[in-house]
Amino acid sequence: MKKCLNCNTSLADDVNVCPSCGSEELSETVRTGGRKSNSKTKRIVISAIALVLCIVCVGYIYFAKVVPSQPVENSVEAIYEGNFQKHLENIPPDVRENERSLFSQKYLNEEEFKTQAQSQLEGNLGKNVSAKVKVLETQRLSGDALVRLQQEMRQYISSEIQDAAYITVKITLTGDDNEVVTSKTIVSLKMNGKWYAQNSLFGLTAQN
Repeated sequence: MKKCLNCNTSLADDVNVCPSCGSEELSETVRTGGRKSNSKTKRIVISAIALVLCIVCVGYIYFAKVVPSQPVENSVEAIYEGNFQKHLENIPPDVRENERSLFSQKYLNEEEFKTQAQSQLEGNLGKNVSAKVKVLETQRLSGDALVRLQQEMRQYISSEIQDAAYITVKITLTGDDNEVVTSKTIVSLKMNGKWYAQNSLFGLTAQN
Protein backbone atom coordinates (compact mmCIF):
# COMPACT_ATOMS: atom_id res chain seq x y z
CA MET A 1 0.00 0.00 0.00
CA LYS A 2 0.97 3.64 -0.57
CA LYS A 3 0.51 6.78 1.51
CA CYS A 4 0.00 10.36 0.46
CA LEU A 5 2.90 12.43 1.74
CA ASN A 6 0.69 15.51 1.82
CA CYS A 7 -2.42 14.34 3.71
CA ASN A 8 -1.27 10.88 4.91
CA THR A 9 -4.18 9.09 3.24
CA SER A 10 -3.71 5.36 2.67
CA LEU A 11 -3.87 4.48 -1.01
CA ALA A 12 -3.90 1.38 -3.19
CA ASP A 13 -0.63 0.33 -4.87
CA ASP A 14 -1.87 1.26 -8.38
CA VAL A 15 -2.93 4.84 -7.46
CA ASN A 16 -0.63 7.63 -8.72
CA VAL A 17 -2.65 10.70 -7.60
CA CYS A 18 -4.21 11.17 -4.15
CA PRO A 19 -8.01 11.45 -4.59
CA SER A 20 -8.28 13.38 -1.33
CA CYS A 21 -5.93 16.27 -2.00
CA GLY A 22 -4.76 15.77 -5.57
CA SER A 23 -1.12 15.47 -4.59
CA GLU A 24 1.18 13.31 -6.67
CA GLU A 25 3.70 13.02 -3.88
CA LEU A 26 3.11 9.48 -2.78
CA SER A 27 5.26 7.13 -0.75
CA GLU A 28 6.69 3.96 -2.21
CA THR A 29 4.82 0.69 -1.62
CA VAL A 30 5.38 -0.47 1.96
CA ARG A 31 5.04 -4.14 2.81
CA THR A 32 4.93 -4.88 6.53
CA GLY A 33 3.56 -8.39 6.74
CA GLY A 34 6.93 -10.16 6.61
CA ARG A 35 8.54 -7.80 9.09
CA LYS A 36 5.70 -8.23 11.55
CA SER A 37 5.96 -12.00 11.22
CA ASN A 38 9.72 -11.97 11.80
CA SER A 39 9.34 -9.65 14.77
CA LYS A 40 6.69 -11.91 16.30
CA THR A 41 8.90 -14.98 15.80
CA LYS A 42 11.82 -13.25 17.53
CA ARG A 43 9.62 -12.33 20.47
CA ILE A 44 8.46 -15.93 20.80
CA VAL A 45 12.04 -17.25 20.71
CA ILE A 46 13.22 -14.72 23.30
CA SER A 47 10.28 -15.55 25.57
CA ALA A 48 11.02 -19.27 25.27
CA ILE A 49 14.69 -18.76 26.17
CA ALA A 50 13.73 -16.59 29.14
CA LEU A 51 11.30 -19.27 30.35
CA VAL A 52 13.96 -22.02 30.12
CA LEU A 53 16.47 -19.90 32.05
CA CYS A 54 13.86 -19.17 34.68
CA ILE A 55 13.09 -22.89 35.10
CA VAL A 56 16.81 -23.71 35.41
CA CYS A 57 17.32 -21.02 38.07
CA VAL A 58 14.27 -22.09 40.03
CA GLY A 59 15.38 -25.73 39.82
CA TYR A 60 18.85 -24.89 41.14
CA ILE A 61 17.42 -22.90 44.05
CA TYR A 62 14.93 -25.68 44.78
CA PHE A 63 17.50 -28.47 44.95
CA ALA A 64 20.20 -26.43 46.66
CA LYS A 65 17.99 -24.77 49.27
CA VAL A 66 14.69 -26.66 49.62
CA VAL A 67 15.54 -30.37 49.28
CA PRO A 68 17.48 -31.59 52.35
CA SER A 69 18.62 -34.80 50.63
CA GLN A 70 20.45 -33.13 47.73
CA PRO A 71 23.66 -32.11 49.55
CA VAL A 72 23.79 -35.58 51.15
CA GLU A 73 23.65 -37.23 47.72
CA ASN A 74 26.27 -34.81 46.39
CA SER A 75 28.65 -35.34 49.31
CA VAL A 76 28.45 -39.15 49.24
CA GLU A 77 28.93 -39.24 45.47
CA ALA A 78 31.91 -36.88 45.77
CA ILE A 79 33.62 -39.11 48.34
CA TYR A 80 33.37 -42.19 46.13
CA GLU A 81 34.41 -40.16 43.08
CA GLY A 82 37.47 -38.91 44.95
CA ASN A 83 36.30 -35.30 44.50
CA PHE A 84 37.22 -33.58 47.76
CA GLN A 85 36.31 -30.07 46.56
CA LYS A 86 32.78 -31.13 45.62
CA HIS A 87 32.43 -32.76 49.04
CA LEU A 88 33.50 -29.53 50.77
CA GLU A 89 30.92 -27.50 48.88
CA ASN A 90 28.11 -29.63 50.32
CA ILE A 91 29.08 -29.64 54.00
CA PRO A 92 28.51 -26.76 56.48
CA PRO A 93 30.96 -23.85 56.16
CA ASP A 94 31.64 -24.10 59.93
CA VAL A 95 33.27 -27.54 59.60
CA ARG A 96 35.10 -27.13 56.30
CA GLU A 97 38.34 -25.91 57.90
CA ASN A 98 38.42 -28.90 60.25
CA GLU A 99 37.75 -31.21 57.31
CA ARG A 100 40.60 -29.63 55.35
CA SER A 101 42.92 -30.07 58.34
CA LEU A 102 42.08 -33.77 58.72
CA PHE A 103 42.42 -34.23 54.98
CA SER A 104 45.89 -32.64 54.87
CA GLN A 105 47.06 -34.91 57.71
CA LYS A 106 46.19 -38.02 55.71
CA TYR A 107 46.71 -37.02 52.08
CA LEU A 108 49.33 -34.96 50.32
CA ASN A 109 46.81 -33.54 47.87
CA GLU A 110 43.48 -34.23 46.20
CA GLU A 111 45.09 -36.34 43.48
CA GLU A 112 46.52 -38.72 46.08
CA PHE A 113 43.11 -38.96 47.75
CA LYS A 114 41.45 -39.78 44.43
CA THR A 115 44.09 -42.40 43.61
CA GLN A 116 43.80 -44.10 47.00
CA ALA A 117 39.99 -44.05 46.92
CA GLN A 118 39.97 -45.61 43.46
CA SER A 119 42.60 -48.19 44.41
CA GLN A 120 40.65 -49.24 47.51
CA LEU A 121 37.39 -49.62 45.58
CA GLU A 122 39.04 -51.57 42.76
CA GLY A 123 40.70 -53.87 45.29
CA ASN A 124 37.26 -54.95 46.52
CA LEU A 125 35.19 -54.67 43.37
CA GLY A 126 37.50 -54.88 40.36
CA LYS A 127 37.95 -52.35 37.60
CA ASN A 128 35.43 -49.80 36.28
CA VAL A 129 33.82 -49.05 39.64
CA SER A 130 30.71 -46.87 39.64
CA ALA A 131 28.75 -45.52 42.59
CA LYS A 132 25.01 -44.95 42.65
CA VAL A 133 23.31 -43.12 45.51
CA LYS A 134 19.56 -43.40 46.10
CA VAL A 135 17.57 -41.67 48.84
CA LEU A 136 15.51 -44.20 50.83
CA GLU A 137 14.02 -42.00 53.53
CA THR A 138 13.92 -38.38 54.65
CA GLN A 139 12.97 -37.85 58.29
CA ARG A 140 12.44 -34.18 59.14
CA LEU A 141 13.10 -33.21 62.75
CA SER A 142 10.82 -30.95 64.78
CA GLY A 143 10.03 -30.01 68.36
CA ASP A 144 12.24 -31.54 71.06
CA ALA A 145 14.12 -33.72 68.55
CA LEU A 146 15.26 -30.64 66.62
CA VAL A 147 16.22 -28.82 69.83
CA ARG A 148 18.33 -31.78 71.00
CA LEU A 149 20.15 -31.96 67.69
CA GLN A 150 20.80 -28.21 67.74
CA GLN A 151 22.36 -28.59 71.19
CA GLU A 152 24.49 -31.56 70.10
CA MET A 153 25.78 -29.69 67.05
CA ARG A 154 26.88 -26.59 68.94
CA GLN A 155 30.32 -28.11 69.53
CA TYR A 156 30.81 -28.30 65.75
CA ILE A 157 28.66 -25.50 64.35
CA SER A 158 28.25 -21.91 65.52
CA SER A 159 25.68 -20.89 62.86
CA GLU A 160 21.99 -21.09 63.72
CA ILE A 161 20.44 -24.40 62.62
CA GLN A 162 17.03 -23.54 61.20
CA ASP A 163 15.94 -27.05 60.27
CA ALA A 164 17.30 -30.59 60.18
CA ALA A 165 16.58 -34.03 58.75
CA TYR A 166 17.97 -37.55 58.83
CA ILE A 167 18.61 -38.74 55.28
CA THR A 168 18.96 -42.49 54.69
CA VAL A 169 20.64 -43.36 51.41
CA LYS A 170 21.38 -46.63 49.65
CA ILE A 171 24.85 -46.76 48.14
CA THR A 172 25.45 -49.26 45.35
CA LEU A 173 29.06 -49.81 44.33
CA THR A 174 29.47 -51.86 41.17
CA GLY A 175 32.71 -53.11 39.60
CA ASP A 176 33.69 -55.74 37.04
CA ASP A 177 34.13 -58.40 39.74
CA ASN A 178 31.64 -57.58 42.48
CA GLU A 179 28.81 -55.37 43.75
CA VAL A 180 28.34 -54.02 47.26
CA VAL A 181 25.15 -52.41 48.57
CA THR A 182 25.15 -50.49 51.85
CA SER A 183 22.93 -47.93 53.54
CA LYS A 184 23.88 -44.89 55.57
CA THR A 185 21.98 -42.22 57.50
CA ILE A 186 23.43 -38.73 57.42
CA VAL A 187 22.28 -35.55 59.11
CA SER A 188 21.22 -32.71 56.81
CA LEU A 189 21.20 -29.21 58.32
CA LYS A 190 19.59 -26.00 57.08
CA MET A 191 21.51 -22.81 57.83
CA ASN A 192 21.08 -19.37 56.32
CA GLY A 193 18.35 -20.74 54.06
CA LYS A 194 20.49 -23.51 52.55
CA TRP A 195 20.83 -27.24 53.27
CA TYR A 196 24.18 -28.92 54.01
CA ALA A 197 25.23 -32.51 54.66
CA GLN A 198 26.87 -33.00 58.05
CA ASN A 199 29.01 -35.68 56.46
CA SER A 200 32.73 -36.30 56.78
CA LEU A 201 35.39 -38.33 55.05
CA PHE A 202 36.36 -39.40 58.56
CA GLY A 203 32.94 -40.38 60.00
CA LEU A 204 32.42 -37.27 62.12
CA THR A 205 28.62 -37.29 62.48
CA ALA A 206 27.28 -40.04 60.24
CA GLN A 207 24.87 -42.48 61.80
CA ASN A 208 25.43 -46.12 60.81
